[in-house]
Amino acid sequence: TQASNATQQKVLAVDGESLMKLVEAKDTDFLIAFYAPWCGHCRTFVMGDDKGVAELAPLELFNDDMLKANGPTVVKFDITKSDIPAAFKVEFIPTVYLAKKDGSMARFKANPHDSSALKAFALSGGEPAAVGILAVKV
Repeated sequence: TQASNATQQKVLAVDGESLMKLVEAKDTDFLIAFYAPWCGHCRTFVMGDDKGVAELAPLELFNDDMLKANGPTVVKFDITKSDIPAAFKVEFIPTVYLAKKDGSMARFKANPHDSSALKAFALSGGEPAAVGILAVKV
């Protein structure tokens, strides 16, 4: 079930208030994945792999890579559970942002399923990436 899948995942789920507290603390860089459970692309990026295995979701595997590379802290934001903070412009989901401890932000503009492009974006401090197509308008 979805509830039990969430408990098997390591990526921290945040809401509007907790996200802004993390970002405003400026302790570290954060990579935020905005998603919705009803979005098919989100389900196979944040919630599970193609077979629904929660711990093998691409975002979970990406989080493991970021931990090993001393990259940004990865968090996820369910847009159906909390209002999106005004600091983030989310028109499509999944949308990925890098919020840096210097206060700057960058939006990942490629396909989040492209793990090598996402990793390069996260580790380069948010350098621009090519525009992708796997997104659903919200």
